[in-house]
Amino acid sequence: MKVKNLYLIRLHPENKNNTFEEIKVINLSNEVENLFNYRKINQLKYNNIEKQIEHEQECQEKECQEKDYQEKECQEKDYQEK
Repeated sequence: MKVKNLYLIRLHPENKNNTFEEIKVINLSNEVENLFNYRKINQLKYNNIEKQIEHEQECQEKECQEKDYQEKECQEKDYQEK
């Protein structure tokens, strides 16, 4: 379904003539589409940044684990040498 014309209808309870006013609303389809596209792009960027941060954290944890392991090995070698 596609909306061709959109109107606001203004009514007032104290209107003795029982009339109403039609106010035509401009078509904002392009603006709405642009906003949704903008949001989608930013959401994708945000998701990519989150993934990158998670990856960096995993790498840091892995480096720390490897460093701990290397330090342990060095300590064991030193202990064996004594």
